[in-house]
Amino acid sequence: MLYAVKGYGGIWSRLLNQLNVSINEEPLLQSSFYIFPNPAHDILNIQSVNNKRSANLQIFDINGNMKLSKEMLQEQTIVNTGTLNPGVYIIRIEYDQKVVNYKLLIY
Repeated sequence: MLYAVKGYGGIWSRLLNQLNVSINEEPLLQSSFYIFPNPAHDILNIQSVNNKRSANLQIFDINGNMKLSKEMLQEQTIVNTGTLNPGVYIIRIEYDQKVVNYKLLIY
């Protein structure tokens, strides 16, 4: 997916999968959570790979504003994303004194 932004004296574009969201970003295949579907519309499923039962989930917009916060107490959590406007978001999951970040696209 391609996006374009006007500013800084012109128009520039990047592929969404080429955005570097965080230095500590973990690739999906090596991560501790499966997040699907992505892009999402009304719901988002988050499943622990290693049966982690306690984690804190936060979703931020691209400007860093927290839009949603939820405690994950089961191996699988369903998140209602129907209140989020279309755009790019950052999912932050804290567990076992670790933090992982994921890119999320809401359409």
